[in-house]
Amino acid sequence: MNRELEEIEKMEEYVKQAMEHLYNKDRILLNDNISERCLVYNFARHLERILKETPYKNLYIDLEYNRNCGRMKSIKSQRTSYPDLIVHERGTYYNNTIVIEFKKWNNKNKQVLEKDREKLKAFKYEYGYKMAMLVIFHKENSEKVIYEII
Repeated sequence: MNRELEEIEKMEEYVKQAMEHLYNKDRILLNDNISERCLVYNFARHLERILKETPYKNLYIDLEYNRNCGRMKSIKSQRTSYPDLIVHERGTYYNNTIVIEFKKWNNKNKQVLEKDREKLKAFKYEYGYKMAMLVIFHKENSEKVIYEII
């Protein structure tokens, strides 16, 4: 197995671990049908704790980050754009590690999902993220969360 594929598999595992923590420790948020933004924030807290014990411990997790070395982040299909969550090194073009778009279980509009897939592809290739992922929360069970690597 090549090194890049191994790295992607590790990152995917960290994401899944953080999701399990979210479902185990923040169940009330899911039961209360809280906003996607709140779920993503709490997921990020769990992911940050996990990454602190890995080779990615010096990277930052940012939500809706709209800058690229001081300029507005944009992709060809949109004037300005920012993903739900990124793991990266701030202020550089290097170490763009993970980019994730999230959707809740009740927001599976095919056009919206396809737009998110295109956005993730653009971020992966235009900004060099090692892994791009679409995650669809499940209301009740972390084992039914959908993870789609782009």
